[in-house]
Amino acid sequence: MRQLEPEIIDYYNSEVVMMITEKYGLDQMEALKQFVMSKTHEMLESEDFGMTDFGAG
Repeated sequence: MRQLEPEIIDYYNSEVVMMITEKYGLDQMEALKQFVMSKTHEMLESEDFGMTDFGAG
């Protein structure tokens, strides 16, 4: 499994965390924790799933 570059993962982390905080009212640390532990994040980290083809928003 090929991993994305850390800079790309960081970009998606910050974009998705902003969306989570706006939609669900969580603070940023809790939103980051929830996202990083998710199956979606696991799939995002792998180039093989191609999830970055869809953009962050």
